[in-house]
Amino acid sequence: MKQKKHNRFLAAFLAVAMMLQVLPMMAFAAEDMPLTKGQAKVVSTGIVYGTVLEAVTNAGTVDTIELGEGNYTLYKVDSTGTTKGKDLTFVGQGTEKTSWTIGGEVPNPDYYGTEYNGDYSFDSADKVTFKNMTLRSGSANYLGFIRANKTVVEDCVINGKTFYWGYTSAEFKNTTFNAPNGDYALWTYSSPIMTFDGCTFNASGRVINVYTDYSAGKHDITVNFENCTVNSSEGFLAKPALKIDDSNMGNYKYIINISGNNTVKAGLDYRTCSRVFGYGTDTGRTEVYVDGNPVWGKKEGTTPPTKGELKTHEYSAGKAEGKVTSVEGDWHEKDDDHYEREVTTTCGYCGRTTTITEKGYKLEYDLNGGEPAEGADDETYKEKIVPENEKVELAPAPTKEGYFFHYWDGAEGNFYGDSATIKMTANTKLTAQWGEEPPEVPDTPEGPGCCGEVTAVIIAAGTTVVGYYAGTELLRNCYGLPYWPRNRSELALMLWEDADRPMPESTLLYPDIGQEEKDMDLQHAARWAMENELIPDLNWDDSRTEEEMKFYPTYAVSRARALYAWRKAQKLKQDA
Repeated sequence: MKQKKHNRFLAAFLAVAMMLQVLPMMAFAAEDMPLTKGQAKVVSTGIVYGTVLEAVTNAGTVDTIELGEGNYTLYKVDSTGTTKGKDLTFVGQGTEKTSWTIGGEVPNPDYYGTEYNGDYSFDSADKVTFKNMTLRSGSANYLGFIRANKTVVEDCVINGKTFYWGYTSAEFKNTTFNAPNGDYALWTYSSPIMTFDGCTFNASGRVINVYTDYSAGKHDITVNFENCTVNSSEGFLAKPALKIDDSNMGNYKYIINISGNNTVKAGLDYRTCSRVFGYGTDTGRTEVYVDGNPVWGKKEGTTPPTKGELKTHEYSAGKAEGKVTSVEGDWHEKDDDHYEREVTTTCGYCGRTTTITEKGYKLEYDLNGGEPAEGADDETYKEKIVPENEKVELAPAPTKEGYFFHYWDGAEGNFYGDSATIKMTANTKLTAQWGEEPPEVPDTPEGPGCCGEVTAVIIAAGTTVVGYYAGTELLRNCYGLPYWPRNRSELALMLWEDADRPMPESTLLYPDIGQEEKDMDLQHAARWAMENELIPDLNWDDSRTEEEMKFYPTYAVSRARALYAWRKAQKLKQDA
């Protein structure tokens, strides 16, 4: 008998042991199983529950709950023991598969106009985050999550109208709002800081109502509107994206920060000249900034309640939509170094008229014995005044019989190719430079070299240089040039000094360089540079004897030529 009892005890023990071994495997398997409709998984434990209520009850203080397909809600659930004091993130299976109902399926008409249709299920929650789902609201007023501390909505769709979001902050990222027909998508009702980042609003005349009565006169309210898209109705009765009513803010104000690239199709407020913001009631208790720049605020020297005023027209719909006309006065020379004129602009939307004094500089051409390019006339090269910092495409290269156009000499070491673009920062005279042979184009450095991806690029069209080096100072430092030589003399001396002052083979002296002792360095440098073909020979007259050959020491050299000669000289040093 004892043996039988012992055997039964042993069998039971073994069965329990086997179950204990299997249970972790079952839990692991359950954790990896896809969620079925209505299920909710607490990520911290991996436990899957049959309802979201069970999941939030068993979730940690900071936790993530993954939702399956279907519709979820905690409406009329007491937050005590479930969501109160917690930081919970709910992640759905996508906006087409998972939804969350805010409040009742059908708001009670007996409670219209009160907060009793609101959702208290996150009352005193620290933070609530919704991701990858559709949030369903109704069209009644005062809907939303009442008394949650912070709310975040990311990659979601919100259908219907809402009032209540986080009581400390509310943030919406990459979320699409579908407003009820003819009504707002939401009110900035309960949140001191409300941020819309990369959101899309689909509406029919009304979008966001910037208004509160819950926290009116208690603190400033900030609305951040960045990189958003608004698809709403236009026309006389349509509202701008942010319709502001600041009438009950007391000693506090709305702060509206508009930034980034916003695409807004909405009603136009003719006072603010904006489709992004405008007013229902304006009492001077709102400050509007675009990319940090003040655009709207109370009138200087006044105390609300007064009307606000436009601080700048720079970010207006009138300017963006080409409704501003300009009347420009005549240029007048000032102090021999610049010009000024008055420019009056008028907006066809808001009627704002502004007169400013505009600064400009003279641009003139010296063809240096040349003629206008084919198809051009004298007007092309006529001097003109250009507004300060405006970019100008230079006139095409002129022509000169027997010569090739090399570049425009702008003095002070600035050289420009045909049709180059310059920014006007000073009076500029451009003188055409000619040569009896086409300009040489240096090889583009191979590989990244010491400058990484920054390489010199020169563009040639036929015999005319049409582009020039970008970032020439960086390029000079990259290749080790001690300086940019301005003429053939400076180039020859720079190359000769770098080569350790070698003596040329020929003892002949150039007739256009001085013959005294102080001139001998330049004579040697010029002769050595010519013998090594570092500087082009400009003696094209075959009748000249060797003793009559000139160097042309004062002829200007381009930075392209200097770089080409320098790189060739470095190769000579390496091969020596």
